[in-house]
Amino acid sequence: MKKSIKKITTLTLAIIFIMTLTLNIAMAAEENIIIYIEVPEEWNEPSLWAWSEDGTNAYDAWPGEKLIKDTTNEGWYYQYVPSWVSSVIVNANEGTVQTTELKTESKDIWVVVTGPEEADVSHDQMTEGALPEGVEMITVNAYVPDEWAMPHLWAWSAPDGTNAFANWPGQELEQSADGWYSFKVPAWVNSVIVNGNLGEVQTTDVSIEAKDVWLVIEGSEDISVSYEKPVIETPADEMITIHAKTPSDWILPSLWAWSAPDGTNVFPNWPGQELELDGEWYAFSVPKWVNSIILNGNVGAVQTSDISIEAKDVWVIVTDSETYEVFYEAPEVGSKENDSTEIESTNDKETNLEETKEEKSNTAVYIFIGVLVVALLGSGFYIQNKKKSDK
Repeated sequence: MKKSIKKITTLTLAIIFIMTLTLNIAMAAEENIIIYIEVPEEWNEPSLWAWSEDGTNAYDAWPGEKLIKDTTNEGWYYQYVPSWVSSVIVNANEGTVQTTELKTESKDIWVVVTGPEEADVSHDQMTEGALPEGVEMITVNAYVPDEWAMPHLWAWSAPDGTNAFANWPGQELEQSADGWYSFKVPAWVNSVIVNGNLGEVQTTDVSIEAKDVWLVIEGSEDISVSYEKPVIETPADEMITIHAKTPSDWILPSLWAWSAPDGTNVFPNWPGQELELDGEWYAFSVPKWVNSIILNGNVGAVQTSDISIEAKDVWVIVTDSETYEVFYEAPEVGSKENDSTEIESTNDKETNLEETKEEKSNTAVYIFIGVLVVALLGSGFYIQNKKKSDK
């Protein structure tokens, strides 16, 4: 009997192992999905913006990832995205034209864009031939000295020496508003050089792993390597403070901030930074390059529309999702409609004022009655005394 139990247990464990292995293989196969796109001729350099149901973005900044031209299917572009992506927007002309939100259902899709906010989506293959193989890419990010003009990236695989770019100094890096330069390279790249001034200044060879990397460059041989984006301290004179008053039913008010039109975000994920209460205002400081914000509450469930701001301290009073006021000097009186505390305080003051008025009125009546009584008594006493003296 014991042997039978042992055999059954062994068989069960084997089945579980096979099922787990099969599931892992299936999950690995579904790690990415392909988005195929056909755009109008006037849509130049089309890009893809992608995100999940919980608001996690696939890319760091708008307009997202540039699409790859399919040389075997004229007019079509494609891009691979993680399978958790549930929604995409196709855009072009540096993000100035775009579609509406398109649902992927976490499957390969083919999108025919006929105009701004107009697109047809199909899960049936609309291109000919086999799907292109996905090449895993990583992003090399670099923060370089101010005197390094037009920074470029040179990248290769060591020790075999396969280069990612044809000629030195390599690929010019793309700058974002927060000061970082970046470019994507194949994941087989394990060595890079960042250079500037058309190759006249450069780093030494930098070894990297097959994942997104951030290089903070202080000099040719002074380079720090990180696989998580480091915080670069922004000087106080390059910061502005966003002050906000939001409706009382907006729980945990938060700030989303970015630079338009390049789309560089201050915060990695929606709904952004939870605001801190500073006296009667919520507040948070952001770099001066921020020119667009959204105030939101209830973990992003309610929000304003995009709010354009100038590069200076700003005060925003939000009445509701569609109504707000912007000031560049602190307003003397807050919005009573939005600040329940202030409303309650004002109501209390009005109640106290009415009570004071009533008390004063009652006191006046009492004083009047008192004076009248004294006057009457005094008159009586005077008459009585007069009568006595007459006697």
